[in-house]
Amino acid sequence: MIDEKSATLAAPQEQCKGSENYSHGNENRIIFDVVGDVDETALDIKRKVETWANGDPDTTEPTASSGVTVALPADTGEPSITPHFDFSHIDHPHIAEWHGSLMTVKPMNEWMRQASTQPNPKPILGNYWLSGDTVFLFSMAGCGKSLLAMQIADAVSRGKSIDNEFPNELPPQPVVYFDFELTEKQQQGRYSTNYQDNFHFSDNLLRCAATELPDADPDVYEQQMLADVQQAIEVTQAKVVIVDNLTWLVGESDKGVKAANFMRMLQGLKKEMGLSMLVVAHVRKGSANVALTQDSLFGSSHLRNFTDGMIAIGKGREPRTIYLKAPKVRSVDDEFSTQVAVLERIKENPSNFLRFRFLKYDDENNQLYSDAEEQRNATAEQAKALKQQGLSVREIAEQLNASKSTISRYLNT
Repeated sequence: MIDEKSATLAAPQEQCKGSENYSHGNENRIIFDVVGDVDETALDIKRKVETWANGDPDTTEPTASSGVTVALPADTGEPSITPHFDFSHIDHPHIAEWHGSLMTVKPMNEWMRQASTQPNPKPILGNYWLSGDTVFLFSMAGCGKSLLAMQIADAVSRGKSIDNEFPNELPPQPVVYFDFELTEKQQQGRYSTNYQDNFHFSDNLLRCAATELPDADPDVYEQQMLADVQQAIEVTQAKVVIVDNLTWLVGESDKGVKAANFMRMLQGLKKEMGLSMLVVAHVRKGSANVALTQDSLFGSSHLRNFTDGMIAIGKGREPRTIYLKAPKVRSVDDEFSTQVAVLERIKENPSNFLRFRFLKYDDENNQLYSDAEEQRNATAEQAKALKQQGLSVREIAEQLNASKSTISRYLNT
């Protein structure tokens, strides 16, 4: 509502030649909109200001109902109203910036200037994982995805690279590893000799484990898990986070709505806290002995669509070997390239550090099994690796999509 003390007018509308509403003769005219309630007083002010802005003689009189006299700059009478003008839309016809509840609009050049003030992404695992990205690491059971994830965590905590092929340019820093896969005793068995002479990790590497098995409603449990993850990150002040594995955070990752909500939460957490995140996951059943793609990741398509990158691990042809492939990594030109990195699992002496070392680059087709016998041998090796992790015959059979009798036979050979 406009009164005798103040009046606010919006910016003049864009000038339009030839428009009946905006032209007077051959001259462009400036037209104002009234912001707020429109009454006779506001219309009087609108007419006075347009008259002044366009340099026209003032032949209008205030309406009897308003009883308001508008004093314009050229007048010498008693001032009663001082209009406020916003001419920003004349110089900038487009909106310069807008903030909604969930989004922001800025000119692209402003986004570019803002980006230039932020640190550039740095390699963590070469081009496979860059700082600031959320990446899924997935494979068949028994291939060593948890082993590789721990090796990456150890390297980042020390500020070191994994061989020369997977540079890490981050300085030594805290890394929080959410380990929902192995018990502490299983980890000790992996990084020791018969539970003696434990490997000494960096004090920067922090392991977080679940204190008890879930016994609440699954939705409630998942919400509490996510809340604990966020609090653990805040307490440790870690910027590099590894979650092993996905099913502990979202039990039904193959459900579209659940997966989408989870990814929105995960990416929001990453942006809010400036994190680099690696999430360990599984492959779909039937992915053995076939080329690995984005579709090999178990779960809803929302997982692969909303993540920044994906690292797939395949079983190598030679004993104790695996291969790495990047089905989706932004710095890799061809996301379905058949070029893979072949790694060999070794245990360093005398440190007792179990890790992978780079062997060579190869075509993925060369790493796939050539016949059924090779595939059976590979499955038997996977079964034995899972048995060492403490899984039962039934659990191994479920993970490898085989019968219990078949698994028992593999374990006894």
